[in-house]
Amino acid sequence: MRYLKFFFLIFLFLACAVFAREKKEEKPKESIATELWEELAQKYKLKPEEVKALKELLRKASHDELPINRLIQRIREGVAKRVSYPKMHKAIIQEVGKLKEAKKLIKEYIEKIPIQDEEYAIFYLSELLERGLMESEFILLSSTTTQKKPDLIYTLKQAEALVLLIEKGINRKIVQEIILQATKSNIKSQRTKEIVDLLIKAKNKDLSIRELKENVIKGLKENKDLEWFKEKLKIPQEEPKENKSK
Repeated sequence: MRYLKFFFLIFLFLACAVFAREKKEEKPKESIATELWEELAQKYKLKPEEVKALKELLRKASHDELPINRLIQRIREGVAKRVSYPKMHKAIIQEVGKLKEAKKLIKEYIEKIPIQDEEYAIFYLSELLERGLMESEFILLSSTTTQKKPDLIYTLKQAEALVLLIEKGINRKIVQEIILQATKSNIKSQRTKEIVDLLIKAKNKDLSIRELKENVIKGLKENKDLEWFKEKLKIPQEEPKENKSK
């Protein structure tokens, strides 16, 4: 029994030492930010009051538990591209706003579904909001999924497909119907992306927008394969590449 206590104490000591070492080696966000301020002041010659204003933005973001590493990255990108200070300051304020909006939506989602990497999810959603995703669209996709084990990243990927189609100039209402049907039918995100690629190719074909929507909705409901979609969307078969090797 005495030996067991002895070995237990040794194990406890080693575990504490490893933990302390890991904590010491981990580079805190404050340290990264300090390096950034020094770089901004020395290398990029930002004025003290400009550095102070950016510091305050990051301090508030950190207090709100937002992913400040993303903001630090944006600041670095801005100074590297020689963006003027007023423009960069405005861009960071907008970024903070999108991160806050994303966090609020994610928190509401987490009440129903636990997620592994909240910071990544907030960053991912903020990017989509910046590209034009509407809050109501994310909420609708979140409540539409029929997965037995709902997955937030799946919802975000479906939302990204929606944003991509809108960016390509396809009517927003039609895009919403298509992606909602894909989500209801529990179409895998990779397959959704493949269908989205076909839709983009079909956009300039001799199909009315109504015909295009009806074909895609039918295919999603019946879980048709890609060849079916290619046929209905009048996507020509790709010719095999010639073998140029001699």
